Amino acid sequence: LDESHVRLRNLDRDKLILEKDIETKTNTIFVDEVECHEGLRKSILIEDW
Repeated sequence: LDESHVRLRNLDRDKLILEKDIETKTNTIFVDEVECHEGLRKSILIEDW
């Protein structure tokens, strides 16, 4: 039972970390799509690299 509680706490911790990651990435996408001015970013052709 103790091991189960430890695993549950670890899963809860991992869930919080993942939720924070998702929040950060969602915000990054928002900034990229909405707050960056059109034309400011240009596509990069992979062949050029």
